[in-house]
Amino acid sequence: MPRRISFAPQISGAPGQPIVIASAPGQQAHLNGTLALGSIQYVHLIRLEIGDLNWDPLQQKHVNDTAVNTGRRGPQVINCNIFGGAMGMGVWRPAIDLEVYGT
Repeated sequence: MPRRISFAPQISGAPGQPIVIASAPGQQAHLNGTLALGSIQYVHLIRLEIGDLNWDPLQQKHVNDTAVNTGRRGPQVINCNIFGGAMGMGVWRPAIDLEVYGT
């Protein structure tokens, strides 16, 4: 069975200087697929739609990875619409200063 591979950005900001990935106010930005944030630091995701538009809840067409997986320092997921992953949003113990709201 085909496997959907997550987008896994390799970017990091710094304390007080985060990298912000956001849609323009009043606009939509959609990431079609899943997103793994396991190695980023100080990256803020704001007003994004993150999900598999070809989502198969029974995973008969393909196996899908987790929608968002955080595991480093300072990430924020703010006012995002996350859908269509194998388990939704996973947050692991190593996630330090993680902030998620409005999602």
